[in-house]
Amino acid sequence: MRNHALALIALSALLAACNPKPENNVIIDTAAEEIKLTANEDACYTYIKNRDTISLTMSQVGTAITGRLTYNLFEKDRNEGRVVGKIKGDTILLDYTFASEGVTSQRPVAFLKQEDKLIEGFGPDELRKYDTNGIVLEKIVCR
Repeated sequence: MRNHALALIALSALLAACNPKPENNVIIDTAAEEIKLTANEDACYTYIKNRDTISLTMSQVGTAITGRLTYNLFEKDRNEGRVVGKIKGDTILLDYTFASEGVTSQRPVAFLKQEDKLIEGFGPDELRKYDTNGIVLEKIVCR
């Protein structure tokens, strides 16, 4: 038994010596990084009014944001897809890539963060407005 323990220790030491130090090898794999970011879903928001629902699940690493967004508006085509973007101060700027009626599209989406709420913005970047009487997503517990 002692020989097995010594052999296991020796093998572990050999394997540790063979592996290069992580700080010497920096491999950037954007596909793997995106999977890593989206796997850590840590903020969820929803909007429910009458028959309209919107849900946003996102992760933040530094100023980078990734996640999923779904619009299910009454008498309109449902669309859902992924978001990638950044946070600047209290503003979340996202590129929304989604599928609707079998067609993939992309559009910018912006939210103003106020406490546990996200207020959807509309209009061009430089003139974007955030209406607290419009679409306001409330923070919820992620499932």
